[in-house]
Amino acid sequence: MTRPLLLALAGTRPEVIKLAPLILALQGLEGFRVALGVTGQHQGLLAQALSDCGLEAEFDLAVMEPNQALGPLLGKILSGLEEPLRTLAPAAVIVQGDTTSALAGALAAFYQGIPVAHVEAGLRSGNLAVPFPEEANRRQIASVARWHFAPSPDAAEALVREGVPRERIEVTGNTVIDACLAQAADAQIPPSLALPPGRLVLVTLHRREITQAPDVLAGVLGAIASLARNHPELAFALPAHPSVAAAAERALGELANVRLLPPQPYPVFLALLREACLAISDSGGVQEEGPALGTPVAVIRAETERPEAIEAGGVVLTGLDPTAIEAVAERLLREPARTPSFPYGRGGASAKIAATLARAILADA
Repeated sequence: MTRPLLLALAGTRPEVIKLAPLILALQGLEGFRVALGVTGQHQGLLAQALSDCGLEAEFDLAVMEPNQALGPLLGKILSGLEEPLRTLAPAAVIVQGDTTSALAGALAAFYQGIPVAHVEAGLRSGNLAVPFPEEANRRQIASVARWHFAPSPDAAEALVREGVPRERIEVTGNTVIDACLAQAADAQIPPSLALPPGRLVLVTLHRREITQAPDVLAGVLGAIASLARNHPELAFALPAHPSVAAAAERALGELANVRLLPPQPYPVFLALLREACLAISDSGGVQEEGPALGTPVAVIRAETERPEAIEAGGVVLTGLDPTAIEAVAERLLREPARTPSFPYGRGGASAKIAATLARAILADA
């Protein structure tokens, strides 16, 4: 008898990083097959993540186009997944997080009657418009998913409040902590980057509410420039997402203590984050990885769907006002070094999810 197939879907670099330890855990179990399909919502960054994680894709929809609007992107992914899902006939489809690829994957599977497993389920900001469109994506995925793997008790309770039956929810922690802890311990900053451990500020920017609002982006980069001028003893490293690279070069390129880098392999990024005295970021993942590595994070957002990280300490919302960004960063730079905290589990999330899916799929086979 043919072993049932579990198909994980990813479209972006963070999705690959967060799904990789789960795919590895599933591959270590007997009785079914595991495959990864990618949408190509990101291209170069996605290929880098696949290489970093030692993964190969069963198929690649290659949907990325410059300046692509959300509606056409969602439509292309939905249409592109029709044939692979029919051909592969997976017993379940696994989606992660809140991207357009995750939403399209969940809907495409639902339309074909394939059960959906949602990894990192239940995170909520409470504001449908922030982060955009991720908050709406998460809520829509929850409406069609069969399994909801929540990274925290608060996330699980958010799902219950929305009417998801408790028996379909499992609090597992976040798979990114599995990836982070597995790769950070031995990760090193390449000597070629010439960045000083302990005197490093790591900056990342990529969210639409910043990158697609020129005035907001200019203000954020201005705040980074001011911090760099006020702290010549620190090195500011910004692995520049393609959406901010040109603006960052204009705003920061002439500052001697600012290094604009290409996107880094995940282990190198973790080494930078681990050795940083501060991270300034709009990333959801950094709000999870920073606490686990003991690095304080100034989160450049007005709201977050990860309040657990705020409550655990060491992660502080700045809002989008440049003066407030500088004030929060200065305060965190003055505070003593923090010990790691784990609002999203201490690892083992992937093994828990794999075991639950294996039991359910084999029971249905």
